Amino acid sequence: MAEWRRWHAMEPPMNSNLARRQFLSVALGLILATPVLAQESHKVLVVGASGGTGRFIIAMLEEQGYEVVPTSRSPERAAETVGGDFAWQQMDLTSRESVDAVVRDVDFVVTAHGATQAQGPN
Repeated sequence: MAEWRRWHAMEPPMNSNLARRQFLSVALGLILATPVLAQESHKVLVVGASGGTGRFIIAMLEEQGYEVVPTSRSPERAAETVGGDFAWQQMDLTSRESVDAVVRDVDFVVTAHGATQAQGPN
């Protein structure tokens, strides 16, 4: 609990939207990764797990004993790039059916997804 309070009291760096999103992703990951919750072996879906922040979050959650369900637009490529013993799920955030199918059986969802220039404006 002390760990949560320490992170909760921190002020996020507000100099850019990217810094704000990174801070929130890491802070949420740290809150979820407390050993108290991990004792019940919760299943955590990580959206955008193949990105830099997502990789950090899945490693931290796995270390704390959570069952991690990472998602990516390209699960085969993500499995090769990121490694680890994960059951990667494909998820299209623009499809309600795709999202519903993946989040159905999880306890928590952490979003660490980003946008690419190839897909248009953020």
